[in-house]
Amino acid sequence: MPGALEGVKVLDLSRVLVGPFCSMMLADIGAGVFKQDSPFAMSWAAGGRCFPADCPAWRLMLYWRRSGNHMDTFFVRASLASPQHPEQRLALDLLVDTGATWTMLPQEVVTQLGLSAPRKRAVTLASGERVTYAAGQVAIQLNGEDVITVFLAGPPGSLALLGAVALEEFGLAPDPVRKTLLPVAGLLA
Repeated sequence: MPGALEGVKVLDLSRVLVGPFCSMMLADIGAGVFKQDSPFAMSWAAGGRCFPADCPAWRLMLYWRRSGNHMDTFFVRASLASPQHPEQRLALDLLVDTGATWTMLPQEVVTQLGLSAPRKRAVTLASGERVTYAAGQVAIQLNGEDVITVFLAGPPGSLALLGAVALEEFGLAPDPVRKTLLPVAGLLA
């Protein structure tokens, strides 16, 4: 049975106690709540943890309803290649994931493109589990622009994710209502 606020979108710009609590209550009765947090402030959305001080842009955090249904996620079509072999490209749908620091590619995509992953990166999963993945560089073409960025070699069959670092390198931010990426100005503060 849909909640009373099913289909309603709420943008929460609050920072402390009452605002985030109200957003949680709105989400509980069906609203799609989006939380914009400062990377320099204590965040209820981040479980009371601060974002890294060197984070260069504000993040748009997507709340999930307690019913388990996640809302307003979307994919973008991108062309990927090995930086060493840019002529061998693969078109792939990437899930836009501002909660992921780096882009993650399933192992079969890493193998198909012949990508090398000589480094290791530790990450914390949504469950709180800390894991380490092999990491390397991948060339991504999106909206006619090419960027070489860090990727994590995920498990076979995992979702391909477009992470926050790549989004910032492209100068893009997600619009979860229209399910598209929008250009944003960078900061030199």
